[in-house]
Amino acid sequence: MDVIDERNDPTLNKINTLKNQVKDEVMKLTLTSPKVLEVSQKIDKFIYQVMKDQRG
Repeated sequence: MDVIDERNDPTLNKINTLKNQVKDEVMKLTLTSPKVLEVSQKIDKFIYQVMKDQRG
């Protein structure tokens, strides 16, 4: 996997902040449903791919 340097990118910083908020909520829900964790991992992969595509 490529390492994406996102320290100086405000858009990616905002995406990561939102992603972390979603992760926190998902972790609360994961206690009740393992399927939620699977979906969360798919979302993470999608977000990573979008960020990678944005970089070219």
